[in-house]
Amino acid sequence: SIQPDGIFKLQPRLGDLKGLETDLFTVRGPIHFKSQLKDGVQEITLAPPANVKLTVIVPDYATSKTGPLTDGTLREDGWRELPLTAGKPTTLLIPSR
Repeated sequence: SIQPDGIFKLQPRLGDLKGLETDLFTVRGPIHFKSQLKDGVQEITLAPPANVKLTVIVPDYATSKTGPLTDGTLREDGWRELPLTAGKPTTLLIPSR
């Protein structure tokens, strides 16, 4: 969804989908999205264009390739709102539960 402040919010719920690669077209340019299920873990890569503010909403148990996520806002429902860096690909790991 797009918020009134111009920030795009994406909450992927991929379940056991084996893989998906697509571009999400916005008025400010495409957000590249790729996911692949490997050994029970969804590996998701998001690449917003340089002029797009993107927040991804993931379960709190999601991690990055370098470890636990500590940025963003942890909501009461156990989901984390994580602002991504515009123009830079980000990879997140979400284990199946």
